Amino acid sequence: MNAEAAMKKLLNTVLREDNQEGREQDCWEWNAGVLVYGILNAYERTHDDLYLDYITNWVERNSKERFYGSVNAVIPCCAALKLYQLTGEGKYKELCDIYADWAVNRSIKTANGGIAHVWSVGGLEDYKNQLWADSVFMAGIFLVAYAKYSKDDAMLHFALKQIKIHTDSLFDEENSLFYHGYHCNEKTHMGQHWGRGNGWVAATLITVMELLGRDVMDGEFQALFIRVMEKAYVCRSENQLLRTIIDFEESYEEATASMLFGYAADLGAKAGVLDGRFSKWSEDILKHLDFMDNGAVKYTSGGTDCFLEREPYLQIKFRQSSFADGITFMFLSRFVST
Repeated sequence: MNAEAAMKKLLNTVLREDNQEGREQDCWEWNAGVLVYGILNAYERTHDDLYLDYITNWVERNSKERFYGSVNAVIPCCAALKLYQLTGEGKYKELCDIYADWAVNRSIKTANGGIAHVWSVGGLEDYKNQLWADSVFMAGIFLVAYAKYSKDDAMLHFALKQIKIHTDSLFDEENSLFYHGYHCNEKTHMGQHWGRGNGWVAATLITVMELLGRDVMDGEFQALFIRVMEKAYVCRSENQLLRTIIDFEESYEEATASMLFGYAADLGAKAGVLDGRFSKWSEDILKHLDFMDNGAVKYTSGGTDCFLEREPYLQIKFRQSSFADGITFMFLSRFVST
């Protein structure tokens, strides 16, 4: 498969959907934010202005009515940061500053100091006590990248502390995987070893290591990253894919988890953190993906709550979504020559 051609096909689908009413990619929130982050990955690998044009137009369109007050609304700022780096325009810096300030100073914090996984300004009451694996990706990457670019040591310290609080709380030492959630008041894990959630964390850890270099690569994050990658490698199916609950063989194979780990595997191998098995695994994942006629990847599960029991995870339906398309761009971008 030609990854660059596959990305162009998917971009054309996204552009067509931009002309439809009620499009989910037009919302300053995590679903669309992951899509734009994936397209940002495509731009950084190809330097094709088609991707940059999409990012620019999306930010201009959606920055006027922004979702605010949730950790899920931070991820779109990765696009704003790139535009600020490219243009120096203050309006993009203002967006970065608003959401960085919210995360550091205004977000609801749990009892152990983590950013609570709330979805709205008020938040559902009990979610104010919960940490989710999703949050590491939705806020961590932007905060680290912006802190590094702006040389803000206090913000960087906060961002790394947040990743540590989340990973310490969610990690299952016995199984070397992350739980979906953690209840900070009850001090109990929530949910299962959810595939996409573990993928969010794995992709974040290697991205942060790449951003900050050897000091972070040689430390705790690297050891944690290697552990979860090795565990996922052992749990892969005969098709080289991962399941929606990674270590439960009766759960279905799921493409977003597989692609996030494929992305992390290739990045990790290229950075010298992982050995050559992982580059090969990433290639094998690509070979075993199925694509729709519109360029989207099949067998991507929909949005997933942090369920207490195993069974609800197995009932989540497959559906094409903006965040799944974003993960597809992230993954395919790793196979483009730069």
